[in-house]
Amino acid sequence: MTFSVSKSYLALCAGIAVDEGLIPDIHAPVRELVHDGGFDSDKNRDITWVQLLQLTSEWEGTLWDKPDWIDHNRNLTAKPGAASEKGTKRTMQAPGTYWEYNDVRVNRLAPALLRVLKRPLPEVLKERIMDPIGASDTWQWHGYENSWVEIEGVRMQSVSGGAHWGGGLWISTLDHARVGQLMLNKGAWGDRRILSENWVEQGAVRRIRTRLCKDSDAVPHAAQRSRHSARAADRFCLK
Repeated sequence: MTFSVSKSYLALCAGIAVDEGLIPDIHAPVRELVHDGGFDSDKNRDITWVQLLQLTSEWEGTLWDKPDWIDHNRNLTAKPGAASEKGTKRTMQAPGTYWEYNDVRVNRLAPALLRVLKRPLPEVLKERIMDPIGASDTWQWHGYENSWVEIEGVRMQSVSGGAHWGGGLWISTLDHARVGQLMLNKGAWGDRRILSENWVEQGAVRRIRTRLCKDSDAVPHAAQRSRHSARAADRFCLK
């Protein structure tokens, strides 16, 4: 069970969509490509792909019976058993201006990618990344019992970007290590290009400023840890 490292695998799927030209501009509103109602409201209509990847989207709504506010005020540095305001509604900010570790919003990225790629994300990941790098067949990536959608007449499960309420990526340490080596190789495996170097580089070096992350905080989108806190899980960031 990989918990929030699953978010990095969503970023890999996003990279595939970008490399294939299915997402021409990660700074464009998601609603230009995704028409499932999740980005139609005045609050959500300007949310971009990069904001979903950075955890700064401030997406508002309910997904798979979970409201976004269930992860409001989530404090990753709190000690176990400490008082917490998690799940207490707060004032929403403009997209791109406020960072929050929110699993509902991460999970909203998954069906958006699903509708762009038009194939189950585990299938895409296996074909485009895991098989080419020699990963085993033992890993599994699950969604929830109610996270099924229909795309062009085919029923597909939308996976989760963590294991907060179940689902998530189940994978061996060795397979994880292969993906990490792919990132160190800047998207290449031997003489084969798996992901564009540009996609890997964007996620590794970009720094952003939000109301929670200072300019000195690195916020990568794939296979790296945040410097914001020793306990903080993977975060996304793109130029």
